[in-house]
Amino acid sequence: MGRMMVCLFVFCNFSLALAGANYSDLAHDYYRFKAVKSTPVDPCTPRTSCFKTACDLIDRFECDDMNEQENIRNACRGVWGGECISVASQLLGRLEFDDNEEMVQLVTSCRGVYDLECVRYSCGRLGRLGCDDLEEVLQVNRSCASAYPYYN
Repeated sequence: MGRMMVCLFVFCNFSLALAGANYSDLAHDYYRFKAVKSTPVDPCTPRTSCFKTACDLIDRFECDDMNEQENIRNACRGVWGGECISVASQLLGRLEFDDNEEMVQLVTSCRGVYDLECVRYSCGRLGRLGCDDLEEVLQVNRSCASAYPYYN
């Protein structure tokens, strides 16, 4: 039974790689599926602050001087709240975004991501190993941001 579960897990995680799916295809897939279901994006004001979320998630010494805070503030321009950063941090281990520079990359990748279900859907399809690295999550965020205008 245990071997069967391991085989099933491996098959599911690598099926996308074998099928040749890429990040952009997954994002477009999500929005096509969403158009059929027609679930609207909540246009309300964000519930969390981009700056506060980013600084709270990194070490306090990485957001404690004016230059570091300015880097985060500049990265937050055009980012709709802190929810995208929170979702990305749940997918990644703490060591993937533990300094100011990595957090700036993560925050910048959230620019234009208005529908977080696209990120969750894409990472769900990629599997845990396909969305556990900073570069992979950055690519998913960028793909969801670039696909969004085509479907909304």
